[in-house]
Amino acid sequence: MFTTIVGALWVLFILFIVFRTGLFKGRRYGNKVAAHIGIPKRLFHALLDSTPGPSTQFLSVLKDSSPSLDHSALVLSPYMMASLDTLQNRFGRQPMLDAARPIVERLYRQHKHNLEAQREQ
Repeated sequence: MFTTIVGALWVLFILFIVFRTGLFKGRRYGNKVAAHIGIPKRLFHALLDSTPGPSTQFLSVLKDSSPSLDHSALVLSPYMMASLDTLQNRFGRQPMLDAARPIVERLYRQHKHNLEAQREQ
């Protein structure tokens, strides 16, 4: 009986930590960004997961600090661009990667343009 109660409290504690840190919130926000830019959510998360660091925590922080889905997509574009190149080098040309490349390249160009405009000011 005692071990059952302790086990249940342990599970509740773990769930509290997971929800408090926003791990699920980050994944849900990533799904929204993926839908907004027109990339399948599995590919979007695969692109972010192939970058260093915990992508769900990064997405959670981005959700709290970013003013819009457009801005989030622009911030994530360098990571997605690098991951596209990495995945293509590893697996060769894939239809899903080929379909996502123009979208990510457009976002990446816009991101670079915005950075250059900020530097000029």
